[in-house]
Amino acid sequence: MIYVESVSMREQILRPIDFPHNGFEIPYPLEGPNEEQDDPSYLPPEMLVLLRTKQQGIDAINSSCRHAENFLENLTVSLPNVLEREASAWSKK
Repeated sequence: MIYVESVSMREQILRPIDFPHNGFEIPYPLEGPNEEQDDPSYLPPEMLVLLRTKQQGIDAINSSCRHAENFLENLTVSLPNVLEREASAWSKK
């Protein structure tokens, strides 16, 4: 502990010796736990971007398939009516 006067509080510089640190060790290297091994749901940022891009591609393909299916469904419903109308128009000529 250190003694700091109230008058010179802004000017006081704390030195490392001022803090009790007996028996305290800092391990080297200063790294946290390996997040990839400890958390199975963790993805590094570069993999997260790839996953988002992959998901966007899958969503685009699914959307394209839905549009094609809607088109074919509308075509099968409306085509017989159009052909019937065209056939009756040709028969009247």
